[in-house]
Amino acid sequence: MTNNDLQAFTVAINRLFLGLSNGKTAPVRDAVDLWFDVLRPWPLEVVTGAITAHLRLPTTGRTLPIPADIVAQIKAAVENDGRPGKDEAWASCVAGFDESQTIVWTDEMATAWGVCLPLITVGDNIAARMAFIEAYASEVNQARARGLQVKWSASLGKDPERRRDAISQAVSAGKLPESELEALPAPAQVAGLLELAKAKSCPDAVRAKLLETRKMFELGLDSSPQAVAKPFVAPAIVPWEEAK
Repeated sequence: MTNNDLQAFTVAINRLFLGLSNGKTAPVRDAVDLWFDVLRPWPLEVVTGAITAHLRLPTTGRTLPIPADIVAQIKAAVENDGRPGKDEAWASCVAGFDESQTIVWTDEMATAWGVCLPLITVGDNIAARMAFIEAYASEVNQARARGLQVKWSASLGKDPERRRDAISQAVSAGKLPESELEALPAPAQVAGLLELAKAKSCPDAVRAKLLETRKMFELGLDSSPQAVAKPFVAPAIVPWEEAK
């Protein structure tokens, strides 16, 4: 935190004390300053999140904390923050050396990969792995010391199918928002269905079925040619050619 955060921090500490004491106890100025000095190494949002975590636990949420209780909450959060171990991180990044492959990685993985990439390029994989692990451990330690939450992003490969599969898995795992999947270019067959559905002369019943089939492609529910070609029952309509 910085001095600019002192006012917001004071509000948070006052709410904490007043809430747990049913409005009977508020911290004095010196106590607030002491808390602020102890918790200064972490960003304000990390500190307030740790205060909330303290309050939510049945074992701790009924008693007024001391600064060390909040530090304990911060450390517990960052030690279980979802960041991959060094070996898992390395394996994921190495897979991304194939330009067709899409990988989903953390900021720390991306930084460490940039450090070791020159060694990978010249074929010194042993030195590259050592450089990666050292850089990754350093980045993770710094992020955890600052209480930063893990941040995932995607490095898109050239293969559209692998790209969609990787993003879909990351969305399912909660690493990426669903908007990342929706932002991907549609496969060629899906784009074609959309163009047909947009045609002014396309009857409503046909348009509805085309859009339904397009959604099946995107969700991967059943993209087999048999499923796409499956006939459907629709009300009597004017033939498309005659409707033009």
